[in-house]
Amino acid sequence: MELKAILAVIETLKNEDLRNNIVTGITLLVVAIILIILIPLYILLNPLENIKNFLSSDEQVIVEDIQSDYKSIDYGMGNITINSKFGFPLENVNAVVITAEYGNYDPWNTGTQTKHTGIDLSGIHRDNVLAVEKGEVVFAGVQKGYGNCIELKHNIDGTEIYTFYAHLSSIGVEEGQLVEQGYIIGKEGGDPYTDQNAGNSTGHHLHFEVRTSKDYGNDINPKEFIF
Repeated sequence: MELKAILAVIETLKNEDLRNNIVTGITLLVVAIILIILIPLYILLNPLENIKNFLSSDEQVIVEDIQSDYKSIDYGMGNITINSKFGFPLENVNAVVITAEYGNYDPWNTGTQTKHTGIDLSGIHRDNVLAVEKGEVVFAGVQKGYGNCIELKHNIDGTEIYTFYAHLSSIGVEEGQLVEQGYIIGKEGGDPYTDQNAGNSTGHHLHFEVRTSKDYGNDINPKEFIF
């Protein structure tokens, strides 16, 4: 019985068309296995900027979620400057200028005023973004308009205060993480040509907010807290 099976295989291999089909099938299987292994490795080991042109915005968010799940970033502590109630949210404070104030303004020159819920701080591209006070990460991810962003909850003399950091080029913390004042939570970004998930931004900067409660719409003027 075994001899008959072997002879049948030999006869099959003598048929050139069948032989070519078998070789082609094996080759495609090997290529598929290689792609299944290499594509995830490439995504995890290379910056998103290298593949951004090949993905839709939704796919980019999915890839970023994969990276955050499998590749943690620990930037450690930065050098924080304390001029007021909180520390300053960017490390190189002397290079920073305010490009948009808190309150009503017209960012796109449309003639219509809109509420700006924070202040925009522009300095060194991809500067270290620091936790202005010790607290807990209550959001770390992507939000429409803000791009990559982080929200921290602080307890100040029994009162909850939230700080919000948007248009980041990278995120170095995850939800539920406790951070000390001055910990590097991410990197400044917002350049639509070089930074992934820049949000509604025409150039790199940090959008910084102080909030009385979690999430959008609970903002207060942040200047008195960091200047």
